Amino acid sequence: MAEYAAALQRQFGLNTEQLLAALTTLQVFGRVADMVDSAIDGDEPAAIEAETLNAPESDLSPAAIAAALTYLTNPAVAAAVLFATDASSDHTRAHALRLFTEAITDLAPRPARPAVAWLRGKAHEFLGDAATAEAAFTSSNTLDPRWGPTLASLARFASDRGDAPAALELLQRGGLDGDGHGLAGLVTQFLPAPRPKLGRNEPCWCGSGRKYKVCHLGRPDQLPLERRAEWLYQKACMDLAEGPGAELVIEFARIRAAPAGGGGAALQRAVQDPLIYDVALFEAGGLHDFLATRGHLLPDDEQLLAAQWELTDRSVYEIVGVEPGTGMTMRDIRTGDITAVQERSASQQVRAGQLYCAHLLPAGDSVQIFGGLEPLSNTARDELIALLDDGAGPVPLLKALSARLAPPTLLNTEVEPLVMHEATVRISNPVAISAGLDRIYRRTDDDPATPRWVEEHAGSSLTAVRVTMTLEGDHLHVNANSDKRLERTVTTLRELDPTASLLTHQRTPASNLAPPTGSAPPQHDPGLSEPAVITAINDTILKYEAAWLDESVPALGGLTPRQCAEDPTRRADLIRLLDSFPPETGEPGRMSATRIRTALGLQ
Repeated sequence: MAEYAAALQRQFGLNTEQLLAALTTLQVFGRVADMVDSAIDGDEPAAIEAETLNAPESDLSPAAIAAALTYLTNPAVAAAVLFATDASSDHTRAHALRLFTEAITDLAPRPARPAVAWLRGKAHEFLGDAATAEAAFTSSNTLDPRWGPTLASLARFASDRGDAPAALELLQRGGLDGDGHGLAGLVTQFLPAPRPKLGRNEPCWCGSGRKYKVCHLGRPDQLPLERRAEWLYQKACMDLAEGPGAELVIEFARIRAAPAGGGGAALQRAVQDPLIYDVALFEAGGLHDFLATRGHLLPDDEQLLAAQWELTDRSVYEIVGVEPGTGMTMRDIRTGDITAVQERSASQQVRAGQLYCAHLLPAGDSVQIFGGLEPLSNTARDELIALLDDGAGPVPLLKALSARLAPPTLLNTEVEPLVMHEATVRISNPVAISAGLDRIYRRTDDDPATPRWVEEHAGSSLTAVRVTMTLEGDHLHVNANSDKRLERTVTTLRELDPTASLLTHQRTPASNLAPPTGSAPPQHDPGLSEPAVITAINDTILKYEAAWLDESVPALGGLTPRQCAEDPTRRADLIRLLDSFPPETGEPGRMSATRIRTALGLQ
């Protein structure tokens, strides 16, 4: 309890007296919540009325309770009490909060009654009764026209109704229009522009591009639906953040942050990621809940637009055209439909041919994206399409789209995680084991006293060593770079020598081989500037490029680059892969996308 109280004090910045008052108020609330739990007996909490409950038993006198309630006039104390009731995520607790506020109204000192009415309004808001909630907020505002929390709640109602000036006026009255208050920043973006004196045939002041006489002449100063679509989207997101959906957002943020380690920094980034809100709104039903409880507050055209949004689906798209700063043209990989999308920011970063997962939403006369663009690789594309086709729920979808945030996994030529193994095996008959190894592996030693064997990758024009083994007396030293390669080698050795025994074994994941953060960068090797060395490196990379054209590539679905170049249905995959190569700087040892395109006839 002491730890919880200390956390509550830190979170809301309470002094000792304020904390004690909040805890006293919560003690009384807890008695009401206990009575609600006992009184339910299979009935719905909504059926319980305040008069059916006995007066809350408490060791505190009415005077002590009244003294504690006085501190509710401080918005931080009221916010701490509301938070600690857990009413936002638990309907039974929300009903308890409703009954609690009804029970203490007469007991509360007059200065605290606006806060009590606000708490009652929040209880009804959490219960999905927006009309009764607004009535309680209005009553609170009548008692104190300048109490901040009530003004913020009423401003949200004004915002939902599309009245940006009224919302901003309420926030300004409570001193809540600074940069720190998100709702003020939101509604300020959608204030109607001052109406100039315009001729009937001049362009309309709202920026729609239509003539004034067919746009806003004789109509209220309301921005066109195309511009208000983002406002509508943010209203739904705000409903998630301030209601029962808040816990869902945190759960989704944890899923999003998990591949990156799930730590504090990763979780902070995830909480601000537009994808988790978009998934919560659509795949998890948050938009449907918002419309059910607050949809009646929206302007008519926004209600119709939100209903359209409920019929849309997330999909996988290829960028087929870009107009930087204006928008892009996107082709739905699943249906083939091509859509022009209005997008100012992302259109300055994407390139034709790239793949993204996105949720396209109609917005008046345009189509827009509010939930962000999730980049996809060729290999991730097919898995995601299968998930979408199967109607996967929000959790599998988030996990699939968040996998790219994990640190890169180093792979060997057989697409196995790179893990360095050093093992020593005691051999019972070195002569027999040498003969057996000669039959299976290629011998590469120059010194017969310490014979050496390698297992090489078959099917490539370049030598790719899988395993090396060196025999010293009756000790065979084995080096392998994956778990499977070591297991395969040990199995072979035991078949050749059933009495062989493993003496030592060290396993080191490739990620552990990276230099520690902050370590000095490696010094330049002067040998790399020698012409002979550069020539040898370039010759090797040219041979590798030639072999790569006919090797199975996981990023191409297991096909070879040559097969993809000759198949019109997979050529785009190859082009995207080549576009992802690092810029060509002329540095030796780098594959050249330009040379590969020329070799495959893609220029």
